[in-house]
Amino acid sequence: MRHADLYYLPYYGNRPEDQEKISEIVGLINAFMQKAVPSTNQQSPFDAFGGFFNYYDLYVSLKDGQYFSFEMDGEKIHFYHDGVFYTAEDPTIQREIYQYRVDTQHMTLSKSEVSVGESVRITGNGALPENGGVRIFLNPHSYSGNVQSTERDITFSTKDTLLIYEGQIVKYGRYDFELTIPAYGRDYTNKQVWIEPGKWTIELDFGGVRFFGSLTIFPAEAPLLTVNGIPIETNLSNQPRLINGRFMMPIRAVTEALGWQVIWDAKFRQVLLYNDGSDHTERLEKSTGEGIQLWVNGERLEADVPPVLISGTVFVPISIVSNALHYPVMWLEQLNTVNLSVTPDPLRMGAPGTNEDRISDVMNQYVTFYNGRYEKKLLELFVTDADTLPQFDQIGHHRIVDLDERSITVQDGSANVTLHLSSMFHPKGIIHSELKVELIQQEGEWKIASIAEAEESG
Repeated sequence: MRHADLYYLPYYGNRPEDQEKISEIVGLINAFMQKAVPSTNQQSPFDAFGGFFNYYDLYVSLKDGQYFSFEMDGEKIHFYHDGVFYTAEDPTIQREIYQYRVDTQHMTLSKSEVSVGESVRITGNGALPENGGVRIFLNPHSYSGNVQSTERDITFSTKDTLLIYEGQIVKYGRYDFELTIPAYGRDYTNKQVWIEPGKWTIELDFGGVRFFGSLTIFPAEAPLLTVNGIPIETNLSNQPRLINGRFMMPIRAVTEALGWQVIWDAKFRQVLLYNDGSDHTERLEKSTGEGIQLWVNGERLEADVPPVLISGTVFVPISIVSNALHYPVMWLEQLNTVNLSVTPDPLRMGAPGTNEDRISDVMNQYVTFYNGRYEKKLLELFVTDADTLPQFDQIGHHRIVDLDERSITVQDGSANVTLHLSSMFHPKGIIHSELKVELIQQEGEWKIASIAEAEESG
């Protein structure tokens, strides 16, 4: 139901809590439809001068796709059916229908001030799709315009507005979720931009409906670790910390978040890290010294600052992760944050110049454009009218961090590829999945015809 540009909260047939109210409203609709007669004026009263402000509209959508619209002015009810306008006069029924109005609450923030890495609860409802997604922006200004993204089919309020989240949150026209403030957003050119502390306008875009609020963002209260700008979840006992002026990270929390295996050998005070399928224990030196030794894929590492054990957690200098695990590190002083840049190693299938090698290039580009949310560039990798493109508004911060070949067959201008993927920032944490890809050759270039991902069990 709506009055002018004021919308009330809909009732949904699939929502158990709404079914009784819907039955009651249907009873009232049937009652006044039985009294209806063809109107002497076959023009919608809503189209008349002032009609937009004087009438209430009641919309009813049926499961078979049909819908009805009823216009109410307090005395008469007007509706259109099968080419004819009908009128029924019954103020009592109208007053009863009005009792079912529920005001919308467009957006409520649990707090107006938040630090990077902290969460803010966002709740609300409104004239939204029954189920759907949202894009969340930070706008440094109090005004809103229309700036079209150069890389995606997205409208930004201003050129320095940042997209910080997109995902599926709406259920039955309502939303209630926790947003963790990231260290970065993407501007209208899809460029990654680090968030500056200060006052922002937060915008929730539900696809045609946009709500606004005010949010002040501060640097992280304690040293924060992010991967590709997204905070890593840690508990109080294994948060990063400054020790003697050096940034030290909890090795298990960090490496496990990146998909590595970690073993703590308490007897010989050794930390074993590996991601190549073997723990290499046969190569370890059985030291009984006081210091903690670090091993990465069977190679012992020497750290300029020795690892320390605090309350059962081993902390290592950030340089270990950067140099040994080959992840570039950036210190964001304005946010009190250390960021690791994690990208998967390029896939290589077949000798240089072969079809397998060219298909490798296509899949490497797919991962790059997928992780970077380059929608238009990603589209160019697919055949025309492909219906299996990733839906970025449904996958949140999901990122591919590792991929390996399982199988590839190439024959007569077509190919089938199966890859193993490891991904971060899935709602379940690190996930491992199998990606099946069908490719065909078009004008000498390999194009993706279909792509399907299935999460691996265990």
